[in-house]
Amino acid sequence: MMTAPLFYRALLVFGAVVFSGAISAKDVPCPKELKTVMAQYEAALVKKDIKLLTKILTDDFQLITASGRILDKKAMMANLENKDTLYQSFESTRVRFQKYGDTVIETGQVKSKGIRRGQPIAETSLYTDIWILKDGDWKLVLEHSCFAQSP
Repeated sequence: MMTAPLFYRALLVFGAVVFSGAISAKDVPCPKELKTVMAQYEAALVKKDIKLLTKILTDDFQLITASGRILDKKAMMANLENKDTLYQSFESTRVRFQKYGDTVIETGQVKSKGIRRGQPIAETSLYTDIWILKDGDWKLVLEHSCFAQSP
């Protein structure tokens, strides 16, 4: 049983690593293997590939949506199985990576296109993804997004 929400644990670990001075925060190129998993993740969201998403997400995964909802892995899967929303594409820009040992923090902006309740949608969000290398595989631990404000 978790004693603290994953989000707060992730922030605590992140803060401890950054402020310990052991590892400096700087932009790095995305590891090649992680880039492959990231592409698989976006494709799995579009295709609603629950089997692949189950493999990519950690068991204690949390999603904080742009609308302010907090979903665990099970709730995210249930949300994806809902037929009301169908994503057609994701286009990420302003992407940055910071590496701390076996943890990579990805930030960026994403334009999502799709259909919700029969109506076309086009949303722009800022996001933070926390990826960990676990048993040789990149896994997504936490995703947080917020709607980007118009310039």
